[in-house]
Amino acid sequence: MSKPAVSAGSKSCRNGKPAAAAKPAPRAAAAAAAAAAAAAAAADLDFETLSGIIVAFPTPEEAAAFHPLAAALPPALLPVNGLPLLEYGVEFMQRNGVSDLYILVRDDEGGREVSAVVGRLQQRQQQQQQLCSSSSSSCSSSSSSKQSPMKLHCILLPATVETLGDAFRDFDSRVDLRSTFLLLSGATLAVGDLSEALAAHNSRKPAAAAAAAAAAAAAAAAARRGELALTWVLKVSPPCSRQRGLQDDAAAVLDSEKQQLLALAALSNKRAFTVNEDLLMRCSSSQGLRLRYDLSFPELYICEPAVLRLFAKSFDFQNLQKDLIPHLLRQELQLDAVYCHVIEARV
Repeated sequence: MSKPAVSAGSKSCRNGKPAAAAKPAPRAAAAAAAAAAAAAAAADLDFETLSGIIVAFPTPEEAAAFHPLAAALPPALLPVNGLPLLEYGVEFMQRNGVSDLYILVRDDEGGREVSAVVGRLQQRQQQQQQLCSSSSSSCSSSSSSKQSPMKLHCILLPATVETLGDAFRDFDSRVDLRSTFLLLSGATLAVGDLSEALAAHNSRKPAAAAAAAAAAAAAAAAARRGELALTWVLKVSPPCSRQRGLQDDAAAVLDSEKQQLLALAALSNKRAFTVNEDLLMRCSSSQGLRLRYDLSFPELYICEPAVLRLFAKSFDFQNLQKDLIPHLLRQELQLDAVYCHVIEARV
């Protein structure tokens, strides 16, 4: 998505010639340059839009998890309090500031049922926009959001698509997505505010990092830890919690300060996890590592467009949790980094 152009201010002229400006002191010039870089980075973050992707067809993992329900009804249409899960996902995206939402459905019987629900949501959205346009003053006063209305796009994938990797490669060939996007599984019930997670994600972007730390040493450290690829939104779920599934029986190793994910080990078939010297060396934080076994791992991510490019480069990537994230964590030279944002339980 294109960013608004920023025009430079005009200089004052005398007798047709630009007026000479006094040369600032070196320290003042450096401070002014740093302030300009910070302002430019902040402007880039302010103007950038947020997109969203909901995977509304059952992947092999979801089909197995929801069997036998998934045999009769797509998991995205399973009802919760009389509403399909998909509607909760769409509302979640809209509440968190998504401007363009792409719903990926498969061209089969289940996909046509999901497409019909998306069509009804689009009609409802158009009716709401018409009501707001007819009474724009009341809508503007009652709405606290400055975001433009969210646009729904239903992307029909070939019937041969089975995995997330197949879907991403087909989607990337048709849609040129250049902005940060929220990725959500249609079978995930997501509610809540992601403003803190989005702010933390944006602060790790290259522009924000350059504005916050302009020193060469900071840039070199950023290069060592890799560019931001995605932020995984995790939830606190104690080992004895009924909300934990088999896929949540895993230990995550995080950089305590930066919240970068350094290792993820499934413990369903293991009794222990070893933290070796190589893992300790990868931690650049003075606060050390943090090993957590109290997390659940939902299919909710804040992704950069680089994630789509990574799936396009390798047909071996079929799943985010099982393929792409482990691959990024195993890299000796980390070019792409995975961060986490943990939603703590509130009492």
